[in-house]
Formats: sequence, structure tokens, C-alpha cells
Amino acid sequence: MVLEQYKPSVQDRVAAWIQSNPSGTLDPRTLGKVSSSAADALALATELANLVETGKLLVNYRVVTPTGEISKEEFSNPNEIPAKLQDAKASEFNTAHSDIIPVYRLS
Repeated sequence: MVLEQYKPSVQDRVAAWIQSNPSGTLDPRTLGKVSSSAADALALATELANLVETGKLLVNYRVVTPTGEISKEEFSNPNEIPAKLQDAKASEFNTAHSDIIPVYRLS
């Protein structure tokens, strides 16, 4: 059992997450899986917002396809997402019924 004072901070986990992603594209769902509480999730959201506000991260948006994959296309604003996109198999799908997720990119 890890004592609370030795548990990595949200800032430490975000820093490690950024360093471990050479592609430069960061999907917050992967880091969110290690959140153990609502307070932890709130701290993560706050830290990501602070990094965007200070210009260290850029935020774009992607669509989750019906098969659960993330679309390759990124949009700077969710309102720019077209009504239809293609998934990895070039099958067209309606984005109105899909989740939109933020992805972060090092600036």
C-alpha cells in the first residue's frame, strides 16, 4: 500500500505522461485511468487547463469512432467537426452520435 504522501502528484504524473509520449499527442483518457478519486480527477482537469492557459499545451479535439478508436483528424474547435467522418477502415460514420474528446499537444 502506497502512503498518500509518497503517491506521485498530479503534476508529476502529467510531466511523466508528457515525457513518455514522443508523438506529442496526449490523450487524457490514458492518464485519467490512473485517477483514483473524484478529487484526483478534478486536480488532473485543473492541471491540464493550467498547462493550456500558460501555453505549454495546445488542445484540439478528435472524435471517437463507433469501433472505439480515435479519429485521425483533429479539430481546433468542436464546432468544426463535420457531420460525417471516416474511420480507420474508410467506413463513413455519423459524428452526431460520437463522443468528442480533447487531445493535448506539446506547444
